Amino acid sequence: MITIPLTTEDLTKVRIAPSALWETVGSFGVLLHHGRHTVHAPWVSRARRVLPGTDLSALLAAMCVERACPDFLTPPPDAPSATFGEELERLRATPPDVVLDEVETLIRVEKEQPGSLDARQERLLEIYVKNPEGSLKRLVDTLRRYYDLAIAPCWSRIHEHLEGDTLKRGQALAFGGVEALLSSVHPKVSYGGGILELDKAYEATIEPAGRGITLVPCVFAWPRVEVLVQPGYRPTLAYGPRGVANLWSSSSPLPMERP
Repeated sequence: MITIPLTTEDLTKVRIAPSALWETVGSFGVLLHHGRHTVHAPWVSRARRVLPGTDLSALLAAMCVERACPDFLTPPPDAPSATFGEELERLRATPPDVVLDEVETLIRVEKEQPGSLDARQERLLEIYVKNPEGSLKRLVDTLRRYYDLAIAPCWSRIHEHLEGDTLKRGQALAFGGVEALLSSVHPKVSYGGGILELDKAYEATIEPAGRGITLVPCVFAWPRVEVLVQPGYRPTLAYGPRGVANLWSSSSPLPMERP
């Protein structure tokens, strides 16, 4: 169970912020670990047709572990209106010591779980330990190439879905208050008495310390709910918005080529 105690000040700083970077990173996780066994199967099929020949090694190294990746890949969105390019530049500015610390922590935690980290995965992650600054630069460049091919052609469809969810959540907040908003985010999320709880397989307490919490609707998070656990970040929770199952079943076909 992950517990997030929210003070009165925190509850005045709850915001909803979609993020193209979160969608991009999340989509690669779907492509790498879930494939056709997901509601995103039509998108996965398209991505596998346009990505061959593209060097994605830096992204593969960072996301080789299925159940976790370093938090620096998905920092809390600064603003709902931030462009993908702006988010990439923010990622590029991540201090190398943050990259090093988060990857080393991930390796250590995964090693504590028997069978969770194999030798190949450890070698891939070690790329970021040996050269955090250079590896981060390659990662940012890789994310740009990947986004252009796999996400940009579908972004208007994704963005429209995210805007619809943001509007509905805003209405829930306006008419039912923060409790109505937080209680309806995800079946594994509950809120009461100033405590937000996430039903997860591990124990953690995240202290917002007056920073509030950011909710990130993310179609590629479905059906999971994800949370940033590193204490240096503003508490951030990503959830799959309602209606994701219909996203790729539109009568409008997915674009097949890069625009």
